[in-house]
Amino acid sequence: MFRRKQKRLKSLMLSFGDSDIADRLPEHLDMFANGEWGLALEMLSSDIYELDVPVSPEQERLFREVSPQFNVPVESHAFIGRSPPYPDLRTTEQMSDDERAEQARAHPSFESVGQRANLGSGVEAIRMYRAMTGADLRSAKEAVDRLAEDATETPSYK
Repeated sequence: MFRRKQKRLKSLMLSFGDSDIADRLPEHLDMFANGEWGLALEMLSSDIYELDVPVSPEQERLFREVSPQFNVPVESHAFIGRSPPYPDLRTTEQMSDDERAEQARAHPSFESVGQRANLGSGVEAIRMYRAMTGADLRSAKEAVDRLAEDATETPSYK
């Protein structure tokens, strides 16, 4: 029974032999040969993610099938089944300050609006708020003031 699981995992790994990660497969297969099956699967997943390698429906099915068998959470492959380029799955704590600011500008939230205001970018925060809500200038300024106060005691852009 366990040999069948190993065969499925090896089959999954070899199915990427003609992709952009082909040069990394020997490393994965070495982990596999040394009994580090879960690690080999995680490294394969990581390489697919980093290099935006497309995953076929059959490969996706195999990923979802073998992951629990080797104690690898399926959530660690959350990007599989989507089209490249894959979304950034890092938490905000894993990003640099510049990356967090860029993400906040690209996908604003009310929390990020308050943070922008407290970082001294009140005008940008008001623009973000208006773009999100369609509010007029006065209403947006008042709302940004409240959001900034929620983030800290007093807004710093006045």
